[in-house]
Parts: sequence; C-alpha cells; structure tokens
Amino acid sequence: MCEVVIVASLTVNAVALVILILVIHGRGGVAYLKARLMHDTTLNTDPAFIVRQTMFESLPCVNSVRPIVFLGDSLTGSCEWREMFENRALILNRGIGGDTSAGVLSRIDSVTTLNPLAVFLMIGANDLQSLGYSPEQTSANWRSIIEALLRTSPDTTIYTQSILPSRTPKFNRWSERVNEQVRSLQNNNSVVYIDLRPDFLEGDVLRRNYTSDGLHLNGLGYLVWKKRINPLILELAMNQKTSYKAD
Repeated sequence: MCEVVIVASLTVNAVALVILILVIHGRGGVAYLKARLMHDTTLNTDPAFIVRQTMFESLPCVNSVRPIVFLGDSLTGSCEWREMFENRALILNRGIGGDTSAGVLSRIDSVTTLNPLAVFLMIGANDLQSLGYSPEQTSANWRSIIEALLRTSPDTTIYTQSILPSRTPKFNRWSERVNEQVRSLQNNNSVVYIDLRPDFLEGDVLRRNYTSDGLHLNGLGYLVWKKRINPLILELAMNQKTSYKAD
C-alpha cells in the first residue's frame, strides 16, 4: 500500500513538473523565467513588440493637429479607437499586445515627441504575470511615465484609466491595489483619473458578456469603455478643430 502511495505521489509530481515546463516554454522559456525572477521586461521581449515599436518610431509626425493618444497594452491596442469615435478626432493608437508598465516607460519618448493634446493611459495588466511586479512597482512606473510626459509636453492632459478587472479574483485584488495608488497621482487638470472598473464588474469579476477569454474585451466591452469617455473625446475633438483653425 505504501509503495502505491509513493508511486502515485511521484506520478502526480512528474505530471505537475511537465505542465510547469510546458507553461514556462509557452511563455518564452528561460527568457520568461529570468524576466519573472529579475523583474526585467527586456529579457523576454516579444518580437511583435519590437515590430510595432519600430513602426511607431518610423511613422511621420503629425504637425498640423495635436493628436489624442491611447497608450497601453493589448486592451488598448485591440481597439480601432478613431473609428470607434466616428473619426471625429485625430486619435493615434499606441497600444502593444503583451506590453508592461516597464515597456511603456522604455518607449515613452515615441509618445512625447507627438506633443499630444491628451493621452489616455492604461497599463499594468501584464505586470503581475510577466514580471512578478508588486502593485507598488507598477504604480511607480505609472508615476515615471506621467512625469516623462509632463516634462516634455507640460500642456498635455493625461487621463489615467483604472486597470480593468478580469475573471480571476487574484488578479483583481492585485490590480485594485494598483488602481488605488494610481488614483493618488491625480494633479488638478493635468492628470485626471478615470475609474472604469465599476462599469465592467459583475460582483468582483469582469462581466462575462464583455469578454471572450476572461481578460480581453469584446466589442460590447469596448462600447462600454467608449460610452464612459465619449464626452471627453468630444470636448478634445472640438479643441483640436479650434487649434487647427488658429494655425
């Protein structure tokens, strides 16, 4: 009987080890493991990140109209923001799938050079899984991103948007702590906090009908997001037109 228990235990441990190896391999192998243990996003850079970032850097600057920039990870990158707002304003999407707060901080110069009228920022959903960040580490990067934007473009309005919930309670507890700290970064009219989270909650998790995988939004979810910030976009669009006519 004792031998059976030992064999069963070894079998379970072996299966668990194989699953762990497969998960680590699927997320980037040794590079992912190092990035997680050392909290270094550069150790596990997705090739798609490099492609998209170099594309941003190669695009011509728009000098006639100050753009509205959406900045973040796949939650931002997956939406056609300009079409979502019926092409009323010049909106540039600077979201990259899989990005982290450290990644946005490393590429912030490509945003500041645009001298944006406004930046809608949401980042950090990948920090816990990809980098093993604490809420304090993520919010510290938020602070550095905001400081970099305002240092180069002091009249840019930054809308800090709360990290959205997922279907995973552990992530939601972590991200809510980040949101509490990001909320404290408000600064009169320069940095405005938008708490999107309540609009997406079903109890303590993301509403099922707003997602297909428990984390990313579907079209219905993006319509909820649009409804919340639509008055801001309309006001910014008017400011764009006034500025353009003045030029």
